[in-house]
Amino acid sequence: MIAIVASIETLLCIEATDKLDPLKRNTSGNRELKAQGIGNILSGLIGGLPITSVIVRSSANLNSGAKTRLSTIVHGSLLLICVATIPAILNLIPKAALAAILIFTGYRLARPSIFRHMYKVGPTEFIPFVVTAIAVAVPFLGLLKGVALGFVINIFYLLRGNMRIPYYYRRIQSKNGDAITLRLAQEVSFLNKGSIKKL
Repeated sequence: MIAIVASIETLLCIEATDKLDPLKRNTSGNRELKAQGIGNILSGLIGGLPITSVIVRSSANLNSGAKTRLSTIVHGSLLLICVATIPAILNLIPKAALAAILIFTGYRLARPSIFRHMYKVGPTEFIPFVVTAIAVAVPFLGLLKGVALGFVINIFYLLRGNMRIPYYYRRIQSKNGDAITLRLAQEVSFLNKGSIKKL
């Protein structure tokens, strides 16, 4: 369960970080999960807790103008030095201040303009987005169940969209021969294979 939650949190974190990145780079989910797995093996061997990506560090790096992996290495090194040398001072940081950072980061990821944009895209994107956002925020559901609920609703809309006619077909007869135009929809899946093959 911890591995699943940590993996989902990591994938959500890199998705959110890619959206916040001003350079619009894409992070490899496979590479991130491999690094997390190796890190968790090493952490377990020395008696440490499970590790995962966190949006606060990533957004702090982006806000500070960081552009390379060196920022993560420096951040981790500074964190290790602080935990080893000044744990008493770290415990003096008010939890309310840490909560404020998390709330601000959450607001940036789900600000009203994003809801407006998703609404304009259409109900197939907007409804799963809103359900996931609300379900994750509900205390008794939590992150894993909230994401799972949004995932199920997203699959429903995806399947429903794929069951519709996935192509535009037009046939024009002429003396020189028939001209056939076949234009596929933006999203075509294996569910449409039979009807396209028959056509």
